[in-house]
Amino acid sequence: MNRIIFSHSTVLIVTWIFFVYLIPQIHGASPYFPRQEITDATNDSIKLNYGSYTITPISNSNPIEREIASSIDMDSITYLSDGRTLNATLWLTNGFNVTLFEYPFAINFGIYIDVNPESATGTEGVSYHKQIFWPSEYFPDLPSYVKLKSNISWIDNIHEERSGGGHRYLKIVETKNYRKLIEQEQLNGNVYSVPLSLDLKDMNFPHKYKVMFYISVHLNDYTRITDYSSWLDVPPANFYLSTVPNNLELRPEESRDITGILKSTTGAIPNVTSFKIDENNSVIRVHPSGISYSSSSSGVHPANFQIDIPPKDKIQAGEYTVPIAANISTGSTKAPPEFIGGKVFETSANSKGYMDTTANMTIKVLEPLGLDDRFKEFWVIYGQPISIVLGGFAGGAASLMFDRFKKKENSLHDDT
Repeated sequence: MNRIIFSHSTVLIVTWIFFVYLIPQIHGASPYFPRQEITDATNDSIKLNYGSYTITPISNSNPIEREIASSIDMDSITYLSDGRTLNATLWLTNGFNVTLFEYPFAINFGIYIDVNPESATGTEGVSYHKQIFWPSEYFPDLPSYVKLKSNISWIDNIHEERSGGGHRYLKIVETKNYRKLIEQEQLNGNVYSVPLSLDLKDMNFPHKYKVMFYISVHLNDYTRITDYSSWLDVPPANFYLSTVPNNLELRPEESRDITGILKSTTGAIPNVTSFKIDENNSVIRVHPSGISYSSSSSGVHPANFQIDIPPKDKIQAGEYTVPIAANISTGSTKAPPEFIGGKVFETSANSKGYMDTTANMTIKVLEPLGLDDRFKEFWVIYGQPISIVLGGFAGGAASLMFDRFKKKENSLHDDT
């Protein structure tokens, strides 16, 4: 009886593993990655006019524009994925004031997705667009097959974009719960977080893609106030420190100045705003001086580091890893293309973001030199000049002795 129960349990476990883990792998799944966080520049909301295809700063003299820009200003974004769903939270600087629902404005937030990123060229394009829109009565191009139950409901949709203009809805549903969900998050009348979820199956589980998050308020049919994030790589890039010299080998009490550049597994060299070393995590002292950054006009400038190895009584020979924290600027981006009337709207926007990462510096500490090793090392460095000097002295002494012998011999001949 126990064998039968064990056998049935084994079959159930294997079946569960097959359906949960193996089926997604067989049919394809997007990369899994743990929770990431990127900070977004504050007070960087912009006003977009889709009639004239222009971008203008927020008017501080206009109280409505100022209030909207303050309400939707993103402070940071956290996001993660299990390979099937991308979940994100947009964290707001000042909080989204729920009284904005009382104005005759349309509100939408979502994710732009680029499933064919060209990191090497910097070309960005929107392949898909995940959008949450309110109210439903202002939704610009609601398909005829969607029958609204309310004019003040939310529209949750994802559509595929065409580069020449236009889009095709992959999924579009009416929901009345999103405002309630948002209002549950409010504190003192403000909402400080907005959740988003993206079903990756709708895009056939891309293995490599980029995302851009945004919040937007429509003042009318053509004018919006929007805050964008920068483009973010999925899977997130890993970073490593490339140093000159490449192999770092030092002995106790030695110091060395080196240079280093932070590089990513995507091939891009990120813009580093600062390096920071936690000196409590390593007995080896590494002092950064300056930063490394990428520039199309001046190339890559390495950062300078000074390495100090403690005395032999405080460190043993071996390989040591020193974690180095780096703050990276994700750079400014362009407002994503919007396909209105077949015309591409694309312009510069102040959507610079920052993220923290860690790269390791590997240092090999050698055994202290013995007396013989010190002499050999001394002779390698100074042996040749010493030999030249001693050779010169020996040659001079030999010449002097030869001259003396010759003079003595000549003197003896003269006496005879």
